[in-house]
Amino acid sequence: LHTESIIHDDIIDDEKDRRGKIPFYMKYGYNFSILTADFVLGMILNIISRINNLRVARELSRAALNMSEGEALEIKTNNNIILDDYIKMLEFKTASLFEISSKIGAILANGNKEEVEALATFGRCLGIAYQIQDDISDWENENKPFNLLLHSSDITKNDFLDNMHKLYLNYIREAENALTVIKHKTDLEKLLDLTRSELQLDR
Repeated sequence: LHTESIIHDDIIDDEKDRRGKIPFYMKYGYNFSILTADFVLGMILNIISRINNLRVARELSRAALNMSEGEALEIKTNNNIILDDYIKMLEFKTASLFEISSKIGAILANGNKEEVEALATFGRCLGIAYQIQDDISDWENENKPFNLLLHSSDITKNDFLDNMHKLYLNYIREAENALTVIKHKTDLEKLLDLTRSELQLDR
């Protein structure tokens, strides 16, 4: 789902760089890229059909809808953007994917209601934190909502970036606090260590 969304996202944003590499559409063209993204979506549906779990299918479809809505919110972003708009966009476009990844894992592991919701909260907060950190590192990109939010702010650039870093840390703490329901502390520490390492989270 992430791969499919990235292909579409780069086309919509007219990206010229994807993590130091050429975006898929620039290498293979628009038509083939759109077809590839559609093919990946078909693969997702095929995998879900073989899992044969209606709840997983329902949750995944909801996440896909939210991600599309988040992209639409970004397209409509203008100079009047406020922090609440920015966070809502992150919740839909980025955090939805983190949330569903965590939640499906809990569902397939037969977690109870509390554990499933805790993992969902963990993923959602982690996704928002990750995107804030990513936007801070790329704040000079004029076309991004983060940059528009910066310019609409009535404080200095340094104060704004400092406030956003504090907000990032708050979401990291919320993500970690959500996992207190996990009884096996060794598993909890492994999960947190893996998360920090893979996402290169700044503490």
